[in-house]
Amino acid sequence: NYSADLDYSIEHLESSGTNPYLPRKQWKSILQDRYVELTEVLAALAPSKPVMDQVNWRRAWRATSEAILCAFPDRRKELDRYENHIQRLFESHVESTHPNIIRYDRAV
Repeated sequence: NYSADLDYSIEHLESSGTNPYLPRKQWKSILQDRYVELTEVLAALAPSKPVMDQVNWRRAWRATSEAILCAFPDRRKELDRYENHIQRLFESHVESTHPNIIRYDRAV
């Protein structure tokens, strides 16, 4: 149970050497099963690039998904299904509507 000692849990995951780099705030969100702000994840990977399109969403999502799987390996199917769902939305809508898909992602 990660929530018993979040700081220790984050330090343990960070020192494992197999996890992706994420801001500590986002690790806390993951371990508490709360929303992860993909813009902050992307900012850690590529500063000054907002999540406003399919490419940047996917880059941030992949890092987030990898981190979630480090902590919760049994969630792979759920994460893959969600990624596929969002990718289908991107692919079935014109690029000018992609910011709406990003807002949808934040809302669900």
